Amino acid sequence: MGEPDALYRAVERMDVGTVRALCAAGGDTLRRLLRHRDSVGATALHVAVLTSSSSGPPRKREEQQAALEVVAALLDALERLDGAAEHVAAANAKGSTALHLVALVWVLWSELREELAKRLLALAAATDIDARAWHGQTALHFAADSRSPFAALLVKNGADVNAKDSDGALPLLLAADSAHAELAGLLLHDERTVVSERTLWWAVNGVKNDKSHLALQRRAEVLRLLISSPRIDPRAVNARGRAFLFDCVGWALCQSTSCRDLLRSTAQQAGARGVSVNHQDSEGNTVLHCLAEASCKRRDCEVASHAAYWVGLGVDASIRNSAGQLPSELVADATGCDWTWRALRHAEHRGSAEKPWHPIGGASRSGCRRGCG
Repeated sequence: MGEPDALYRAVERMDVGTVRALCAAGGDTLRRLLRHRDSVGATALHVAVLTSSSSGPPRKREEQQAALEVVAALLDALERLDGAAEHVAAANAKGSTALHLVALVWVLWSELREELAKRLLALAAATDIDARAWHGQTALHFAADSRSPFAALLVKNGADVNAKDSDGALPLLLAADSAHAELAGLLLHDERTVVSERTLWWAVNGVKNDKSHLALQRRAEVLRLLISSPRIDPRAVNARGRAFLFDCVGWALCQSTSCRDLLRSTAQQAGARGVSVNHQDSEGNTVLHCLAEASCKRRDCEVASHAAYWVGLGVDASIRNSAGQLPSELVADATGCDWTWRALRHAEHRGSAEKPWHPIGGASRSGCRRGCG
């Protein structure tokens, strides 16, 4: 019971009774137990938070309850201890404090988790809430990336909404990337928040991480919030003169109905804010020109289907770029781009009002018939 790592080991075992007994010691004895660190600098409080994680493999209800009771027992002891902020601010070898870890692993919320999170924040010193981890991240960065509801409590308790990590990423950018709609909405309505011009691009490019229908629904919600926000101008262009819709070209390999619905709703919402699907960049290219350029670098059939869908949304395949090229002419002589060429030629001749082209059968440029495989 008197060993320096006794509390640490009891927390690892989720032994609630032993944790409470050791915490009852109070004073310097308890401080010594709380200060003990393992080989990666983790304290008993760090382990308690990680053990009570709501992410990862499913766990039995009894184990999850015991893990949260361990956290509660430690907070009970800290609330009776002078200088508790020291233990809340303690960082592991990667610079992560207990607040960072809560933001990282308490992803599924409950009344008990919310209560424990509030108590932990109450124990933290004012400066601890913006403590930096190994890559310059604050707890709010972690919560934005993990989509933890803890983010709302951090903002309410004064977290720096404009803190930048070592890559210059703001919490709002990470919320856009991870599709944390709750935090994105909260930050957009917070007058303190600096809204980067890159926010919409981060939201669009985050689709590569969306593997399920639910994930795409979250993506749709965060895009709706960003596009409709008066603090964001969706007509803004990047250095190449391209509006954010051009980055939707990267969705070409996502062929699910949910992904198509997302593209349609995004284009419609952007149109309501003045973004034309026929927007041309500084070289006169439309999204179809970009798709044509990408077709030989990706699976041709999927890109062709994606191009046909864009045409169905109103993109004009007969627009020439500054070099006088049609989208189809960019792949006219390329190998491995046959389906994209056919889809674009179909759109040029028949227009978007006709029945959408679908890559099944039909003659190729060489006069043969082939499948999508």
